[in-house]
Amino acid sequence: MLLASADPCRFGPHQAALAAAVVAQGLVAHDNAHLLGEIRRLATTDDLTGIPNRRHLLDLADRWLSWARASGRPLVAMMIGIDGVQEVNESSGQRVGDQVIRAVAQRLQGDLADDDVLGRYTGTELVLLSAVDEGVDAMAE
Repeated sequence: MLLASADPCRFGPHQAALAAAVVAQGLVAHDNAHLLGEIRRLATTDDLTGIPNRRHLLDLADRWLSWARASGRPLVAMMIGIDGVQEVNESSGQRVGDQVIRAVAQRLQGDLADDDVLGRYTGTELVLLSAVDEGVDAMAE
């Protein structure tokens, strides 16, 4: 906020205090908006992998299913199990097992089409949702 005047005596302590109060309220609103965004991110994102968590994944799946029904387009849902994580946890520790899960999720996420959704369903299970490309349909016929 900027208070300006050609008259150097125009603004006194009362105006400065009022301006400071307005600025403080603006900062509080900014901080609250930032915190709300962070709460939304934490509520929908798996901390370990950065992909949608189970709750958000199921919400997205409901929306995708409604879209597929309305559009008549096929939808693919694939469950991906990451085998051997328990053995890695036992032999090398949970931190290494977590790195395995994170690496698999990142690798899959990097290979997805823009519209595909990858989410964490359980500890070692991921779900991939994808709309079938019409070009694939034409090749199958």
